[in-house]
Amino acid sequence: MEINDLLFLNRDDVSRAVSMADALPLMKSAFIQLSEGRARVPVRTNLNVEEHHGDSLIMPVFLPDQARTAVKVVSVYRGNPSVGLPLIHGVLLVLDAETGRPLSLMDAEYLTALRTGAASALATDCLARRDAKTLAVFGTGVQARFQVRGIHQVRPLETVWVCGRTPRNVASFVEEVSDELDVPVMAASPREALANAELVCTATTSDRPLFETSMVRPGTHLNAVGGYRPDMTEIPLDLLASATVVVDHRASCLAEAGELVQAEARGFWQPSDVHGELGEIAAGTLKGRGDQNEITLFKSVGNAVQDLAVAAFILERAEAMSLGTRLSF
Repeated sequence: MEINDLLFLNRDDVSRAVSMADALPLMKSAFIQLSEGRARVPVRTNLNVEEHHGDSLIMPVFLPDQARTAVKVVSVYRGNPSVGLPLIHGVLLVLDAETGRPLSLMDAEYLTALRTGAASALATDCLARRDAKTLAVFGTGVQARFQVRGIHQVRPLETVWVCGRTPRNVASFVEEVSDELDVPVMAASPREALANAELVCTATTSDRPLFETSMVRPGTHLNAVGGYRPDMTEIPLDLLASATVVVDHRASCLAEAGELVQAEARGFWQPSDVHGELGEIAAGTLKGRGDQNEITLFKSVGNAVQDLAVAAFILERAEAMSLGTRLSF
C-alpha cells in the first residue's frame, strides 16, 4: 500500500471478508480488552437531529491487540424504513495506531449488524442454558435477522418466533430466515412467543416495553440490543429487579441504556445491581448463570471495540483476497 493510499471497502467487500463464525472470537477478544481497561473508548457523541427523527453517533476507539484506531459514524433514522431506506447508515475509518495513517474506509451498515448479532451470540453462549433451543425475536429488520444468525451459531435453534408490528415485514422475515437457516420460523404475539421461548432477542427502536414481565419463563436468557438512548425501552422495567443483568460496558449502559436509567429513576433497580460486564464473564473472571431457573439479561448499547475488532480482521482478509478499491489522497 502506498503512503497516501486508502482502501475503500463497500458492503459486498465487507460481507465477503467476514462471516458470523469469524466474528464470534473477535467479540470475545474485544470485550475482554474493554473490561480489562486496555481498550480506549471515549464516550461517543450522539448528534440528535430531532426534526428528522434521527441520531448520528460518532464513535472513536483504540484496541492495543489490533494496533489500530478507528472512528465510526453511524446514523439511525427511524423514518427511513417507511420510505424504503435502511434504518442504519454507517461508515468506519481505520487508522494505523503507530502512525495515525488512514488505512481503510469501509461500509459499516453490514459490519454494525454483524457485530451486534455476534455480541448477542457471545452473551448467549456465556449466559444462556446449554440446552436452550427456542428463540423469540422482537423486530423484523436487518438487525433482527443478524440476531437470529448469531444465536444459531451457539445454540442450534429448533424453533424461532418473530414478533413485529407490520404483517408484510413479519411475513418476509419468516420466509427469508426459515429458508436461510432451515429452521421453522413463525409469526406470534409476544405472549405466544414468550410462552415457548428459552431465548429472547429485542432489536427495535421502541420507547416502551415490548412485553410484560409475567410472560417471561424462568430460566430465560434475554439480549436487549435495540435501545441506545435513555428514552428508549424494550424490556419491562420491573424485570430488572428479578434478572441477573450483564452489560457490554458499565459506564456506557448506565448513561445511555433506557431500561437501566428509567428503572433506577423509578426505584426498580440500582447501578450496583449490575452483575458485571460481558468481557469479565468471557474472560472467566466472573461467573455467568447461577442456576437453571435464573433469568439473565444482556443489555447492550453498542461499543466501538466491537466495530474495530471486526474491521481490523476485515482489512487483513480484504488485502489477502484483493478486495476493495484503492483511493489516493
